[in-house]
Amino acid sequence: RLGTAIIGDLGAASVAAVTASPLIATIDRSIVEAAASKGTTVNQAFGKCMKNGLLKKPLAFSLAPECRWVSLVYASTYAASNLVDSTCEIYEKQSTLPKLVATTAANSGTCLAKDAAFARAYGTGGSSFPVASFALFLLRDVLTMGCAFI
Repeated sequence: RLGTAIIGDLGAASVAAVTASPLIATIDRSIVEAAASKGTTVNQAFGKCMKNGLLKKPLAFSLAPECRWVSLVYASTYAASNLVDSTCEIYEKQSTLPKLVATTAANSGTCLAKDAAFARAYGTGGSSFPVASFALFLLRDVLTMGCAFI
């Protein structure tokens, strides 16, 4: 029973990730590009990314590194949530705390990796990131995962 649940959980997480990632990747890339350039707004960067990426070559854009990074974030987060739910249901255990821990760990870890990759690809190589900001991002992720999955 657990094996079947795992296959379904991973399949559902993958479908959700692949479906959401092109638009989310466009938004994330737009934010990084706007932050890295002077005088470019997020709306301008978003329009440029849509025109030159998602709308011009949707398949190529969907296979691009930025989409793969976003897919990783969403797939790992949804997989963590789904797998905890199924496991706790099968073993008749409460899922609230395990789900919060699993989704936060999956989301935070993959988001940090994705954001670093986006900064390298689309940033200007400017200033370093304040260490205290990582704590704020972790708090944000815990609250987000708590609201989204609990």
